[in-house]
Amino acid sequence: MTGSRIAALGHYQPAGGITNHDLAALVDTSDEWIRSRVGITTRHKAEEEEPVDELAAHAAAKALASAGLAAGDIDLVLVATSTAIDRSPNMAARVAARLGMESPAVMDVNVVCAGFTHALATADHAVRAGAARRALVIGADKMTAVTDWSDRTTCVLVGDGAGAAVVEAVREGEEPGIGPVLWGSVPSMGHAVRIEGTPPGSPRRASPCTAGPPPSFRPSRRAHATPTAQRRRASAAYGPRSWRRSSSTRPICGSSSPSPRRSAP
Repeated sequence: MTGSRIAALGHYQPAGGITNHDLAALVDTSDEWIRSRVGITTRHKAEEEEPVDELAAHAAAKALASAGLAAGDIDLVLVATSTAIDRSPNMAARVAARLGMESPAVMDVNVVCAGFTHALATADHAVRAGAARRALVIGADKMTAVTDWSDRTTCVLVGDGAGAAVVEAVREGEEPGIGPVLWGSVPSMGHAVRIEGTPPGSPRRASPCTAGPPPSFRPSRRAHATPTAQRRRASAAYGPRSWRRSSSTRPICGSSSPSPRRSAP
């Protein structure tokens, strides 16, 4: 049995932004109140048509470039996310397709805030067991798409972005850089923050006749009661909005070739 280490890191932050002053115009809060309690001044916000797997792929490409590796050098891709609207293919498979990988193992991990550390532990375990030599671990979320912008207890905290790490086996005699991992949860507190809702649909193979934009996804979540006008103002400003399928292309950071918005199922 061998250990693992983090060989390189990469990150991606969307260009859009939401400042504390923007939020103060929507809910009963202020720049000073937010900064003094959580230290945040602005949040990054992805474009409406910029999906989670695209954020993840940008960060992953940077991590690979930093490690001096090609996409084919990776045999396991793990994506930690709690905001993936599409169920299949999963985000890891979409990222692998965007980066031109041929046959890696691909898995998504949904543990919300603890997702990246769970994915990192999983990659370490896979390397220690000999199931993988190199893994790409990515944490990516588009929280602005599922946030209740009238709930000041949560809307001041979230933004969009992605971070990635290349995890590889250590050399003979080298001290492991990851682990041992102690993990767990408190299931009884699952009611504290919820992202709920099921977009209607069924498994299908994409074709010119069946492919098309998925239905609107409007997650339900607990929120403090606020005046109707305030809720309408928040919804008009930031969402939630429909998730749309697009055939347009966008270059991935660290790659010279454009990549499709979404990989084919």
